[in-house]
Amino acid sequence: MARQPGARTQVAFAFESVYGTPPASGYRRMPFATTTLGSEQGLLSPELLGYGRDPQAPIRDAVNVDGDVVIPMDAENLGFWLKAIFGQPTTTGTTPRTHTFRSGGFTLPSMAIETQMPDVPRFAMYSGLVADRIQWQSQRSGLLTATVGLIGRGETVAATTAAGVLTDATLPLQRFGNFQGSITRNGAALGNIVSAQVSYANNLDRIETIRNDGLLEGLDPSMAALTGSIEARFADLTLVNQAIAVTPANWFSPGASGPTRPSPSPCTPPICRAPASRSTGRRACRPPSNGRQPERPRPPACAPPSLSTRLPAIEESPMIRLNLSPEPAWLDLGGGVRLRLAPLTSALIGAARSDAQVASLPEDAPADQVAVALAKAIGALAILEWEGVGNAEGYPVPPTPEAVAALLDLFPLFQRFQTDYVAKGLILADEGNASAPLPNGTSAGAKATAPDA
Repeated sequence: MARQPGARTQVAFAFESVYGTPPASGYRRMPFATTTLGSEQGLLSPELLGYGRDPQAPIRDAVNVDGDVVIPMDAENLGFWLKAIFGQPTTTGTTPRTHTFRSGGFTLPSMAIETQMPDVPRFAMYSGLVADRIQWQSQRSGLLTATVGLIGRGETVAATTAAGVLTDATLPLQRFGNFQGSITRNGAALGNIVSAQVSYANNLDRIETIRNDGLLEGLDPSMAALTGSIEARFADLTLVNQAIAVTPANWFSPGASGPTRPSPSPCTPPICRAPASRSTGRRACRPPSNGRQPERPRPPACAPPSLSTRLPAIEESPMIRLNLSPEPAWLDLGGGVRLRLAPLTSALIGAARSDAQVASLPEDAPADQVAVALAKAIGALAILEWEGVGNAEGYPVPPTPEAVAALLDLFPLFQRFQTDYVAKGLILADEGNASAPLPNGTSAGAKATAPDA
């Protein structure tokens, strides 16, 4: 029985002139690391009764073709993927030529890709492929790759290739390294960047019409989205002040060589938080995005950062990563207990400080007592739902203020809740006794045992 070695697997790539119709020639070999392209046709279980307990034969559903291709970030072949993501570039000059790719185009080219496994043999031709998204991560070391998400129309499998001989000259592979390039903000190099993540999405709208072949009618691009995050050393207040002032900035990452990168365009300011403890030295920010935070107006469309990023070697220091998502998030306290928590905003902290149990504390109350009372008040407001909490009989209970207080009387759970959730917000809104630092040791104010929550 034949086995297909990965070293002999190839991907043939060509743009289509007619959507869903693979060209007869003009394919080139495209470098790739992995691919999950494939078609899927679901089976529907019949809903009919009266035919006994044995089910009727299932009914075939519509065909879906999609998958990801992981590609190297290189100076030559990446231009084809940029054309797939952004559409036809604007080309100027002769030698060298300058190709400018811009976001927001209404016409995206379709592609035909054949995955070739000659030893099986299996040659799968995927037609009508349109690029839905591209994303990559840059850091100090490691291989720099990008993931391209594709949505297609159909798949044809044969024992021989439909792409023919790859007569197109294969471009040389000139990979970018993680150590190359730089990140600039408003034209100036932005230092102290530890890592960066970038994702651009066309958010394709599947045109699902009634057809006798079960295939898609087409794919239309909807609102584009550019999102990402950077992780930076806390060396100055540049990003924090920009976020507070809601000031747009141009973000750009020119590489050392290769196709011209998209021109910078106004983007939303980074959403930043200060370190979560006074001894840490890292800050997390979300640079240019599509402005989907509900409280912010939609900014102009942004061109994505470049193909590579140079990350300087930085001396190690204690650090903490902050979760900056504006949506509720789950926190694992251990022991099978999970909490779904609202974002710890200034408004929520202010409401907790106005709680009767907190407000009634004397001014000279011990810091331990204040920390416990404030944590319980915050928990009553922030815990939206939970898992793994029940009464003495083992039945689940809702997160009522009384149940929250009983849960936080358990010292290990209190300590985790205080460290991973409460302390971060208090450092950002330090105001006297009510934001006392996190108590340490067994005298932290919470008991080692407690009644059932």
